[in-house]
Amino acid sequence: VGGPMAMAWQVPLKKIQWVMDVNFYGTVHSIQSFLPSMLEDNQQRYIVNIASMAGFYTAPYLSAYEAAKHAVIAWTEALYHDLKTRQSNMVISLVNPGWVNTN
Repeated sequence: VGGPMAMAWQVPLKKIQWVMDVNFYGTVHSIQSFLPSMLEDNQQRYIVNIASMAGFYTAPYLSAYEAAKHAVIAWTEALYHDLKTRQSNMVISLVNPGWVNTN
């Protein structure tokens, strides 16, 4: 979700929480729900996290969205390193699409 377009200090905390809940915590909850059982069977599995090109830059009026997407990128990179430390055969990818005009 994009969230409200406003100056960072004008975005209501409730809206920031909503954007983080969907865009960041959705990823966190998915990993925590599915990864443990995926690791147990010791077969190669794939995880694809979706962030956004907005996770690589910042611009005015999109503070909550950009913060959430930066967080998904950092979370995915940390997960990659955690899996490598474990010598897991899991494969993790990150997709960062550009602007998509949707309803």
